[in-house]
Amino acid sequence: MKRTVLGLVLASLAGCTTPSASDPEAVAAYGPPPADYRMKVAAYIRQNFYDPYSIRDAAIAPPVLMPGWMIPDVGKAWTVCIMANAKNRMGAYTGRHPTVFRFKSGEIIDSSREGGADYYCEKQPYEPFAEIDAAPA
Repeated sequence: MKRTVLGLVLASLAGCTTPSASDPEAVAAYGPPPADYRMKVAAYIRQNFYDPYSIRDAAIAPPVLMPGWMIPDVGKAWTVCIMANAKNRMGAYTGRHPTVFRFKSGEIIDSSREGGADYYCEKQPYEPFAEIDAAPA
């Protein structure tokens, strides 16, 4: 049942466009995207992720507005996706996975690999995220 509801929500959102930081209506309605998002995401990862210094193949996408169904109390928020390969608690790399970071008033309020992160992050325009990448350049 849970997957069916999630599938219906994702299907209904498939035709939606995602406002970006360059959209003047989005900025007027939700304020500017976080200008220092790269620095804040890197700091958050260092403080909250298991073994953050083992992350490799890291990439980050610029902020976009995403709906709040992942975190209903927040509503739309500026959201940053990263893709990275990190170690689990057993010391093995788990493969490249997306993580969503949601910002409110310029600060990170949540991060998640669940709740549609794959769907939202799969088509984002990524660029290297050297600030957290442990792999040699």
